[in-house]
Amino acid sequence: MAKIVSMLAVFVFLSLQSIAQIYDHSFFLNKMPQTPKTVIGISNEEKEAFNTQINSVEIYFDSLARYYQHPMCSLEKSSQQEMFEFNQIWEELYRLQDTYFVEYQTKAVEQMGALSQEEFAKQAELSEKLRKIRNESVKSMKDTSGEENRIDKEMYDNHALYSQRNAGLLTKSISHYKSLIENFSHKAKRADTIPLPSTMKNVPCAAITNAKNLLLLYREYLSLFVPPYTPKFE
Repeated sequence: MAKIVSMLAVFVFLSLQSIAQIYDHSFFLNKMPQTPKTVIGISNEEKEAFNTQINSVEIYFDSLARYYQHPMCSLEKSSQQEMFEFNQIWEELYRLQDTYFVEYQTKAVEQMGALSQEEFAKQAELSEKLRKIRNESVKSMKDTSGEENRIDKEMYDNHALYSQRNAGLLTKSISHYKSLIENFSHKAKRADTIPLPSTMKNVPCAAITNAKNLLLLYREYLSLFVPPYTPKFE
């Protein structure tokens, strides 16, 4: 009887191990959208396609997270030391994420804000030129469509320039976060492979968590896309 119980315990353990999923960070990084080389001249169709790609990857990651099964073992076979290691790695991961997002918000966002202020100042100068031209046209009844087009194009180019600069900061920030999670990948892999007691429920996957946080950053390109230029007057 004892032998049968022992064989049954081994069978249950192997069954639990067989449905567990182990992921490498590279698997998720390869699923990320292509970083836009430019954000200028992006049509509505291209913007929507980029958004659709992000949504598709997000749904896929959410599905993997929802059905994720961490490697499990019986309570008797679990190691208190390994459970402590698992919790310690997750604490490190949370600190990594907190450090990055604080850095991103205090540095990258501040840099983007400074660029936006520069853009606004230059746009204000161009708007004043445009106002004067329109006032003169009212007095002289002269056709100023060519001049208005010229200034309108300057305003477009100015906005496009700063959008591209902001996109560069975002790309740099994404690359930085990628390097952080790549350097942490060996610890994340360790956390995702430590067998935990089968009594534990809803154990998260470190690799999926990192991937979902990284994907969030790609959405910020959507606000930076600049449509193709269209002259105000044909």
